[in-house]
Amino acid sequence: LNDFLILVSIIQSSFFAFATYFFTKSISRTKLIFLAVPTSFFISINPTLSLSSLAIGYESLIASCFLISAGLIFSKIDVTNRRSVLLLGFYLGLLMFLVVFIQPRYLLVAIFFTLFFLFLSHASLQVKSLSMVLLMVITILAPAALIYRNHIAVGKSVISSNLGSTMKIGAGDKATGAYTETNDSLKCESKDKVAAPTDSELIRCVVTWYLSNPVKTAKLALNKSQFFWSPWSGPLANGTMARNPWLKIDPVMNIAKTPEGRELVTGPFGKLVSWAWLLGGLGLLFAGLTWLHKAGGQMRRLAWLSFAPILISWLVSIGTIGDHRFRLPTLGLSLFLQVAGYFALKNRLKTEKIAPTFEDQPRAR
Repeated sequence: LNDFLILVSIIQSSFFAFATYFFTKSISRTKLIFLAVPTSFFISINPTLSLSSLAIGYESLIASCFLISAGLIFSKIDVTNRRSVLLLGFYLGLLMFLVVFIQPRYLLVAIFFTLFFLFLSHASLQVKSLSMVLLMVITILAPAALIYRNHIAVGKSVISSNLGSTMKIGAGDKATGAYTETNDSLKCESKDKVAAPTDSELIRCVVTWYLSNPVKTAKLALNKSQFFWSPWSGPLANGTMARNPWLKIDPVMNIAKTPEGRELVTGPFGKLVSWAWLLGGLGLLFAGLTWLHKAGGQMRRLAWLSFAPILISWLVSIGTIGDHRFRLPTLGLSLFLQVAGYFALKNRLKTEKIAPTFEDQPRAR
């Protein structure tokens, strides 16, 4: 037990290293081979993502599972062999079981991977159906275990016992959308008016408020989006990243320790740099998504395999609270699209067209 943290760090770091290798190896077998090394490099040296494997938390493990899942589906989607397709369903089931068991919030991502495989797999309907059943049975064990755990622990047969509470923090007339802000402006009552409202009652209360206040809801969505994509430090930083090992050696944090440095970091210059970082990262991500989507075929599949988990995490943050920690599990996929975005912009400067670069079949013009 004295070396428990070291043991966890070794396991998580090894898993993260393998996930990075597996995902970029899958890329290297396609026409995107030139993206493999840069993607591996930037995922590996990203300080927050890589150093999170040294901390206790779900972020590093889920980030690794997402990288392996995306690489597995992408590299095996065209396989038709019965044994290989069944193995794919088994491996995906194990990965999704781990993801949902660690953090039920990502059940939606597990459903996306399942549906993506179902509709795009080239296997026969019979083989695909068997694989899907295997995948779903293994995945469903995770929420079933969580429901049983919560039934024993709090007497409620639910997957998560705090979703409503989290949603309530991010809603209401005085809400900013951030977890760190004290907000109790939304009053929710239980049916019997005596006991505290249940989690499901809180969810209904929050959803009703959103539907009744569309303008405030839109403003909160913008705030939560800003917080979700905010830097780890600086004037725009907003989230629960206190355990981020990078913050211990972050140059921005060190500069801000002096009065002059604090003025530089939090002043106009610091805000300009933070906004440039936020918007620049988003711009590269969407440039990479657009580039790969226009390329069609394998590239389009990879684009949406990478972007959909990011989008789902973003939407979940909008529905609950804005926290830059929530984007950490999908950061590996974001970095891949940002690397692709760099090459997209580079290619754009050389030619007016993007898609023909990746044509599967040459054709006359």
